[in-house]
Amino acid sequence: MLLSSYPEFIEVDGQQFKIGKSQAYLSKTLKDIFQNFYIEIQNHYIDEELYVMPILVKLANETNTPIIAANDAHMIDNSEDSIEARRIIRFNYFEKPQITTKADRELFLKSEDELFKCLSDAVGENYAKIAINNLSILNECKCEFPNETHYPKTNTENKY
Repeated sequence: MLLSSYPEFIEVDGQQFKIGKSQAYLSKTLKDIFQNFYIEIQNHYIDEELYVMPILVKLANETNTPIIAANDAHMIDNSEDSIEARRIIRFNYFEKPQITTKADRELFLKSEDELFKCLSDAVGENYAKIAINNLSILNECKCEFPNETHYPKTNTENKY
């Protein structure tokens, strides 16, 4: 494969975006290495995610690569108690107060309907449905989670 044979720009809704040749090359190379290669899409309402998700969908279409839904989950839900617990953990980690953003409120374990809504907001309903339907590949995975309890490590020398 020649690197020069891959596009350096991608067009989304009439706008040109520079993706560089390496992204298209990487996509083709990874598809050669891995039997089931997907491009992951997710949305936590972070400006950079909202910018790049349509570009990833376009890249997936141009390289005939399936897309798959994903979601970073740092909390079980987005209740005020969970958000406050995340804020405290982040305070202990960074050792200074952290502003709670809309993205922080989106980092929870989503239902299929919640995932569909946030992906639809980023890439449209059609691609959100395709990405969620591709989650069926999870049936081919074998993963076991040990029944263990993990707690964050905190600095006990300082009293806050």
